[in-house]
Amino acid sequence: ENTPVVALSGGQITVAAPNKSPEKAKALLDEWYRQKAMAKFPELVSVCMQRFKGKNQLPIAEPTLLIQKMEKRWG
Repeated sequence: ENTPVVALSGGQITVAAPNKSPEKAKALLDEWYRQKAMAKFPELVSVCMQRFKGKNQLPIAEPTLLIQKMEKRWG
């Protein structure tokens, strides 16, 4: 198969691509993580905001979510 694939199965992440370079595998994995983050984080922010606002529904604006690649683990 010529289409690169990143898949999570049984607790393992598998990267399959026609180009076997470590750089290509890292780029595919980085993009996969980014896509998963963009799908999940807004949902989590929304849940947190509802809890933070509480029953009084305080007029608090939902924060802007920015996902970016960091050079170091802790910024």
